[in-house]
Amino acid sequence: MVTVKLSLHAEKLKNTSGIFGVSDPFATVSLLSVPGRDRPLELGRTEVIQNNLSPDWVVSFVFDYEPGEEMNFVVTVYDQTSKGGENLKKHKEMGHAKFDAEHVLRSPGNHRSASLGGGTLYVTVEPYDRAAGILFLELRGIDLPNVERTLLTSLDKSDPFVELSARKLHPNGTIWDVVYRSERVDNDLDPWWERASVSVSALCQGNLMQPIKISVYDYNRGGDHELMGWVDTSLDGILAAAAQGNRFKLENKYKKGEIEVVRAVLGTSVGLVGLVAGMHIEAPHTSVPEPARTIGAASDAGAADRSVASVGQLAGVRGGTNQALVDHASGSEANTPLSTRAEAPLLSGGAETDTSKPLLSDPTLRRILLSSPPCQVSLSKDILAKLSCCCGMPAQN
Repeated sequence: MVTVKLSLHAEKLKNTSGIFGVSDPFATVSLLSVPGRDRPLELGRTEVIQNNLSPDWVVSFVFDYEPGEEMNFVVTVYDQTSKGGENLKKHKEMGHAKFDAEHVLRSPGNHRSASLGGGTLYVTVEPYDRAAGILFLELRGIDLPNVERTLLTSLDKSDPFVELSARKLHPNGTIWDVVYRSERVDNDLDPWWERASVSVSALCQGNLMQPIKISVYDYNRGGDHELMGWVDTSLDGILAAAAQGNRFKLENKYKKGEIEVVRAVLGTSVGLVGLVAGMHIEAPHTSVPEPARTIGAASDAGAADRSVASVGQLAGVRGGTNQALVDHASGSEANTPLSTRAEAPLLSGGAETDTSKPLLSDPTLRRILLSSPPCQVSLSKDILAKLSCCCGMPAQN
């Protein structure tokens, strides 16, 4: 049995919203060949991308299949309508296409495309490691450039949101695949974005040195978001920035703006969550973000095989954390915002830890701990003993 992740994007879709509007596309994914079922199983639905005919959806889908056996799935793209709600028949279909998971997985770059009769749909199916863990991340922007273009530019400020992208090999070269998109923060050049949970496998396939891009955009209602700057780094670089208190300088023509990694936590969805780089070990953030607006979740399957979809999904780039992995096999959402699910215990006073599933290798833990100035990381003897027990680190006096 192989576990894979399916991600989607489209280009140059046909506008179905008339002369004065632009379509708001979202997509659904249904498995056609599921053992024990006589009808398709809807894995879930992506977020809505407002006013955009070339959407790059963040929500992806995880499922298992047996190599050598046919595993067909259908992707259908819709234009959201105001009265559609969860009833797909009330949204405008923009096209659909059928794929075989194994064919996509064996294609160059794990990538296939199909014409929708107006635009092109691209699918990527790649190996996914559930054991790679989750990155719990909190970012803030500092002195970002104001790229607002209105008659009141002197009064209005940009509405920034941030994206994390993974580098992928594409038949036509290297591309950047968006795996996380934050909420926007209105009228603020020093935004503090909500905490996020991002799949390590989706972000870098467990390779701490694999390139990652952090991009900051100014939100525009028309969909043509303006790039405010970017940073090229890696998961290792993010952890080091948090541990050492360093900031990333944004690359842009304005020569202005920084990104601070407030918190970076590597962990698993159960048991040991790991190390809070750059500060003392503490309990997770517990405030409740604005609820996400969704199109809906799978509803025709029984409780045992229902995909838990749409938690943390957004319409456009608004409200909550726009990053989710709809995991069919485990029946759970692998990466939902911290405040929307039961928390695994952190290494903190009195917290129980699961020592059977250490996430990081010994050298990595040592590097993070030893590179952190004593004034930034405060670890009790009890916590050091737990680290020694679960990760093989020598006890320290």
